Amino acid sequence: MMTAWVLTSVTSHSPPSTARRCRPKGHSSSTTDSSSRNANASYHTLTTRCQEHGKTSIHHRLDDNEGRFTEWVLHRLSRAVVKFAEQFSTPVIAFEDISGIREEINYGTYMNRRLYKLLFNKFEKFVSYKATWREVPTDTVDAYDNSQTCSCCGEHGYRHQ
Repeated sequence: MMTAWVLTSVTSHSPPSTARRCRPKGHSSSTTDSSSRNANASYHTLTTRCQEHGKTSIHHRLDDNEGRFTEWVLHRLSRAVVKFAEQFSTPVIAFEDISGIREEINYGTYMNRRLYKLLFNKFEKFVSYKATWREVPTDTVDAYDNSQTCSCCGEHGYRHQ
């Protein structure tokens, strides 16, 4: 019996998405939501303008709105990951150990702000508790060399640089 791995990934270009090893027919290759990226950009612009003009009460309200919206997106995506994993006979949801990613990368002000706003740990906790509730095991794997190994066939390749 083959175990189906559902690998979750959080990148600086999108909210948490899923990379799937054994994808059923008619299933898309990832679950993303570009509206959260647009919402975060607009929240940042509004917050910056409020700070420039000393409007702290509006700034706090916008901060609360952004937090609630982000949690809503994370709940929706974590539910989709667990629902996808349940389709297999022996599912396992694996997370990459990406501790220290924020300290290792410096892309400049704009990209660093987007990277620091990604809630890696919160997404992992949401998926873990929903998976535990549905009796789907979770695991953490080492992030070393994962981007060079094909998730479908296991072939080792190199990215063009």
